[in-house]
Amino acid sequence: MQENVVTEKQKQFVLIRLLQRLNVCLFLYLFVLAFVYILGNMQNFLDSSQVLILQIISFTSILLILLSICAIVLSVFFAVYQKTSVYFGRIVFNLISCLIAAVFLFVSAGINFLASGTGA
Repeated sequence: MQENVVTEKQKQFVLIRLLQRLNVCLFLYLFVLAFVYILGNMQNFLDSSQVLILQIISFTSILLILLSICAIVLSVFFAVYQKTSVYFGRIVFNLISCLIAAVFLFVSAGINFLASGTGA
C-alpha cells in the first residue's frame, strides 16, 4: 500500500494557499460588513447595533492587516527562495487588501470616536 507522504514543498504551498484564502474571505467579509453598516444607517438600526458593526469592522480590519503582512512576507520569501515571479499577483492583492483594510480601520475608528460623543 502506498502511504500518503506530504513533501516539504507541498506543505509550503498549503500554507500560502491557506493565507491567501483567509485574506480573500476577510476582504469580502469586510465589504459585507460595510454594506450592512450603510444599510443600517438607511433603515435606522439601533445605535448599539451600529457601534457593534463598527467594532467588528475594526477588529476584522486589524486581522486582515496582520494576515496580509504575513502573506506578503511569506510570498516574498518563497518568490526569492524559488526564484520565480509566480507570487507577484498574490503580493499585489495582499498589498491592496492591506491598504483597503487600513482605510476601513481608520474610517470605522473615526466614526466610532465621533459617535461616542467625545469628539469636538
